Amino acid sequence: PLNASEQSQAGARPLIIGLDPGTWTGLAIVDLNGVPLLVKSSKNLDRAEILLLLARFGRPVIIATDVASPPESVKKLAAVFKAILYSPSRDLSNDEKDLLLESLRRTYPWIKVSDSHERDALASAYKAFLSYADKFEQVEAYVSKFSIPLDVDRIKEEVIRGKTIAEAIEEELERTISSNDSIEAEVSEGTELHSPRSSEKK
Repeated sequence: PLNASEQSQAGARPLIIGLDPGTWTGLAIVDLNGVPLLVKSSKNLDRAEILLLLARFGRPVIIATDVASPPESVKKLAAVFKAILYSPSRDLSNDEKDLLLESLRRTYPWIKVSDSHERDALASAYKAFLSYADKFEQVEAYVSKFSIPLDVDRIKEEVIRGKTIAEAIEEELERTISSNDSIEAEVSEGTELHSPRSSEKK
């Protein structure tokens, strides 16, 4: 089991999940920077086991599949997490999935994919990430202009959920400034507040 600190850190991390359901289930977890965190496959992996596994890494915001018509099990998992359901406009071919994995391996050569289920799950997650990659880069470029620390992942999540980049950044700015004001208000009289580091999001 995770301790309270680990649960807090994991719970704050938004994730993209690739799922290849079936008798053998493939599962892949990618963060909002496109970094693969987990790739695995298992026979008779049920939803309860998937939920427990995902809880160790964070909070799914996208559940992705490699087919244009998402299987019911993928739809249900997205509903459980109130996550965005991602499916390609047409089924991904094996060649396309292999190319996606080749691209990933150039950046993350340590990735190990043991079977077609893991390949399909990871390709699904990475394809979903790529569909937002341009917007994510714009978010990072805008955020870099601010001198105060902002939660980039939270801004990206709001963009995934349909907000414009400007709206998502404005909300995060208000949240961060409000949080900093609260911290300053809690500081005892006579205690010098050197910097609002305790409010920084990592």
